[in-house]
Parts: sequence; structure tokens; C-alpha cells
Amino acid sequence: FCDYHSICQFFFQSIVDEVSAMVQNMSASVSGVCNDADGINADLLLIVLDATDPEAEFQYNTVCTVLEEIGATKNPRLILLNKIDKAEDNPEQSNILRHKFPDALCISAREEIGFLDLKDKIYELLYGEICEYILPATQSVLITELRKAGCITSEEWLDDGVHITARATGRLKALITPFAVN
Repeated sequence: FCDYHSICQFFFQSIVDEVSAMVQNMSASVSGVCNDADGINADLLLIVLDATDPEAEFQYNTVCTVLEEIGATKNPRLILLNKIDKAEDNPEQSNILRHKFPDALCISAREEIGFLDLKDKIYELLYGEICEYILPATQSVLITELRKAGCITSEEWLDDGVHITARATGRLKALITPFAVN
């Protein structure tokens, strides 16, 4: 004899066990493919969450667990709340996710909402913020390096120096920072 509660409890536990096994298998598979001495070889990881799913936080934690298991702890991450157009139907859920993930970008793949913000954020994370610089013309080696490794949006050679608007990160950013206008 089985009552309804017992059947539901068994069914739920079976699903939890199956999902846990899938996560372990996925972690092992991804680890075998992607694992190297420095973890994942990626400049940026996009974590896409379904903003309409009440289990979005659980999904996020599962993804983070797998990323940790495969050594992707140092990779920069960008959280995307997808289906934001549908999430507005449930403002409470939407507010919870926005509070839990304040730096997340809200997008809708179907409605193409937030794509320009996403593009700008990816550029910022990969290439740095847009800054203005005035470099002396004698800094031609640094200007050449900026052309190769940075992202120049404008360059104008004037009497007081080379006026450049560009993005840069890391060592290159440190080298050009003394020439920043602001």
C-alpha cells in the first residue's frame, strides 16, 4: 500500500538523485575536456539564468559548483538574467533576482532586450573602460602597443600630443594610465 505523499516523496527524491548524478557526470566530463594547470582557458564566462524560473538561484549555485570543480574559479563571470520580458509578469521573482544578483544584466534573447548593454559590458570586461589619453608623440612604441593590444576608438595627432580614446586592461592599462585626461 502506497499513499500519495509517499509516492510524491519517492518521485522527488528520485529526481534529486538523478540531477545530482547528472551534475557529477557533467562536472567530470567538462573537467576532462577543459581542465589545465590554470583552470578554464576563457577570457569571460557568461552565466545565463532563466529569470522566470523560481529555481534560478539553485541553477546559479549548481553552475558555480561545477565551475569550481573544474577549476574555473579565477575566470571573470558575467551573470545574465534571461527572459526578463516574461519575468516582469512576476515582479516579486524579478525583484528577488535583481537583489540577489545586483550586477547581473537583464536581457531577453527572444525580444533582443539588453543586447547593446551586454555588448558594452563584454567590451568593458575584456578590454577595459573607455578612457581618454593625451600621449606625447615620443611615445610611439606605447601607441603602437595600444593599437595591437588595446581597443582604440579615436586617435588624433595634435600639437600638444596624440589624443586617444581607447580601452585597455592589465599591463597596458598600467602603462598608459599616467597619460589619462580624467
